Amino acid sequence: MWQALVNAGARPAGTLAQTAMRIEKRYLSYGHDLDTDISPLQAGLGFAVGWDTDFIGRDALLAQRDRGAQNRLVSLVLDDSDAWPHGHEPVRLGDQIVGKTTSAAFGFRVGRPVAIADLTDPAARAEGARVLLDIGGDPHGATVTNRPAFDPDGSRMRG
Repeated sequence: MWQALVNAGARPAGTLAQTAMRIEKRYLSYGHDLDTDISPLQAGLGFAVGWDTDFIGRDALLAQRDRGAQNRLVSLVLDDSDAWPHGHEPVRLGDQIVGKTTSAAFGFRVGRPVAIADLTDPAARAEGARVLLDIGGDPHGATVTNRPAFDPDGSRMRG
């Protein structure tokens, strides 16, 4: 199997490469991007909820859905290719902190650092919004996207 994969052009990738690819594709990870403080609706995962089944918290989730809960998780593509966010950096819109990064890595396929961020301010989540990440006290500009930074329409995954 290994030889067949290598013959087809596959190359080994370590866990740091896997993490970078996960973040570029905006694949969420429990313990980083997902935890007990964010609901499936706030994480953009309402499509994966078994709404017709009975589960603990179903009534609360239905009420949240009825109130119009919105996805709070976005991708951020940093301007500075030398910036190295790690996750948990504050994100600012103007002079207001509007959330934090949850995961971050250098996106080798997009040539820039990429982060997933949980932003509570709807204005900060707007496609193309400009925000600042505070990395060790230094502000770094980033652009918000509500799609993956790499292969946003999924054509490569389906190809």
